[in-house]
Amino acid sequence: QFPEAAHMIDELESLDFEHSSDYTWNWAGSAQHYSFYWHPEERAVVTVCLCKQANVAFSYVTISSRASDGKIYRTSNFPFSPTLKNCPDVASNQIACRHCSLKQSLDNHKRFITRKGGALDNLMMPDPDILNVEVENDIRDQINHNLDTGIIAITENGKFRYSFRGLCFLWKQFIKDMIRLS
Repeated sequence: QFPEAAHMIDELESLDFEHSSDYTWNWAGSAQHYSFYWHPEERAVVTVCLCKQANVAFSYVTISSRASDGKIYRTSNFPFSPTLKNCPDVASNQIACRHCSLKQSLDNHKRFITRKGGALDNLMMPDPDILNVEVENDIRDQINHNLDTGIIAITENGKFRYSFRGLCFLWKQFIKDMIRLS
């Protein structure tokens, strides 16, 4: 179901990225698997993401780097527009779904950091022992940011729902995807 994933993992290993951990989430009929790889000299974490929902399956890669000032840089070939707003300290770079190679994606990521005013020397070395904690904190920060900006709201039973503002945001994202995919 994920023929590109094995190729991505082989390429990561050829670029000397080391496997750190795997996480799987099954939620509301959707299964998502994340494999984390890190490289100390590149100061980057690459996440190979495998998603399956009903009869649809796809994979994508996200490259993340953290600067010592707290800024997070992400480059991803995720095929859709995000459904939540990023936190102000997160800079996102969406590249083509079929980007040629991970090496090219990594080079693109470095150029993106520089274009955004970041310095490659200012990037922190990833710590593979706390990647899961960082991801959980990033998700929590993003949820709190979207609560604060009114994109989502907490329901009476403690779950989240999109506000009217959030539904307008989703509609805008849907339109972006339709234009990009046409």
